[in-house]
Parts: sequence; structure tokens; C-alpha cells
Amino acid sequence: MMEKTVETPQDGLMERGRRVNGYLLLLLLLLLGAIPVSIAMYLCRDQKTNRETTKENFTLIAIGLGWFSDGCNGVPFPIQYELIGEPSSTYFSGARGTGRPLCSWRVSLIPAFESWHGQWDRSQPWNSPANEEVSREFYKFFSYDTSGTHWNDPSFVRETNALAITGPGTAFGDGVEHPKRLTEIPQSTVLVVEVRSSGIHWMEPGDFDIRTMPETINAPDGKGISSIFAGGFHVIFADGNAWFLSDKIPFATLRSFFTIEEAGKHDREKELGPYALYRN
Repeated sequence: MMEKTVETPQDGLMERGRRVNGYLLLLLLLLLGAIPVSIAMYLCRDQKTNRETTKENFTLIAIGLGWFSDGCNGVPFPIQYELIGEPSSTYFSGARGTGRPLCSWRVSLIPAFESWHGQWDRSQPWNSPANEEVSREFYKFFSYDTSGTHWNDPSFVRETNALAITGPGTAFGDGVEHPKRLTEIPQSTVLVVEVRSSGIHWMEPGDFDIRTMPETINAPDGKGISSIFAGGFHVIFADGNAWFLSDKIPFATLRSFFTIEEAGKHDREKELGPYALYRN
């Protein structure tokens, strides 16, 4: 004979408590739904592995480049120069300044990630003490150090693992010609690649120029296209896709997608697809 379960007043209170907690969780999820995708993804970073977070970062960079391209009629100039005589509101205008070099294009994407109300002097170079707070706050979007353990370490070089492909005929250009609007170029054009040991601060100007870059894939020194993750590396394309390509891909095959002209002549799916280990 089965024993009959009797509900006590405490059981009723517990059940109502569970329902209330469920409603609160639903409300929280609804509120999170109102948060921009980039911020919501950032809030979940601690629950992800380092490799997943790097993949997420490259996806966020792709979103940021698309945002900037739409708003400023092109991706950022590789190096952001001082806009002499212009108000700070024009900092993200997409114009090429005529003053001293201040920072990398990477800094231009900060507003695409989240609103920033901390200390930031946009008229000062990237390594100015006035911009240390920005350096500490946003480096994890462009770095392997996702743990936050170096957040307050002044000796830690917040090295970037994302370098743009620059030079004549590329989407970013050579620093003189205006960078291209992403919707107007072949969607298979490579914009950004992963590098294991760039030696470049994430705010510091510095990228891969097609005329001088190492023509290597996952070389032991990690100075060329490479990754800390076994088997491949991340790339970002003009259509916003971020792929993890096998490091077995010949450099010459990937190079065919560095310039706008060459990317228009080649089939990404046919030539790069076989090397894609995963895609966003």
C-alpha cells in the first residue's frame, strides 16, 4: 500500500517561494534581454573557458567593426591621430586626424562594447597616465588574459592577440587612403587575425602590414599569425564572421583574402572552408 503524502504549511510556503524565485529569474532574463548583446556576452565570460572567450572576443570585435563601419562610412584608420582643433565629440567620426598618433583602431571600438563613464582623455596618447583606467578596463576584449588577475598590475603588458591586416588594397588601408565600408567590399575579405605573441599593447598602434608581416602560420616564436590554442587560429571576415582555421592552411591560400581585389577573385567556401574547424 502506497503511503499518502500530506502537504504541510511549510511545504506550501516552500512551493510559493520556488514560484517567486522562478518569477524573479524570469524577470532577470527579460531585463538581460534589454542589454546589448555585447554586454550580455561579457557578463557571462567567467562561465566560459579561455578558448570560448577568445572566440567570443573575436565575434565582439567583428560586431564592433561593423558598428563603426556603418556609423563612420568605413572601418577605423589603423592608427588614430589627434584631431587638432576638433571637439572630443568628433573622436569617433572616422576622420583621419592631422596631429600626433594617439592609439590603435582597437580603442575606437570601446563604445560598441559598453558605455564608459570612467576616466578617459581622448586627446592624450594611449600610454598616458590619464588613460590607465581604460587600459585596465577593456584589455580583456583583445587579450588572452581573461581571468582578471592582472587588472591592477602596473607591470603587466596588456598584449593584444588581435591584429588588423593593413596595407595598400586592404580594408583598413595603408593609413593614408580612407578605410573601406564593409558592406561595399567582398564579404570574404580578411580584416583581423589572431597572433600569439604580438608584443603590442592593445591600445598601442601596431598591426600586420601585408608588405612586411611574417608569412608564417603558427611559427614557434608566435610573431606571425598564430594562437595559444592547438590546431588553429581565429580570423575575422568583412561579413562579420569569425572562423577558427586550421594551422595546416598554407599562408599563400589565406593571403589571397587579404586585399579587396584578391578576395573578389577567390571562393572562400571552396578555398578556406576545408580548413574551418569552427565558425561563429
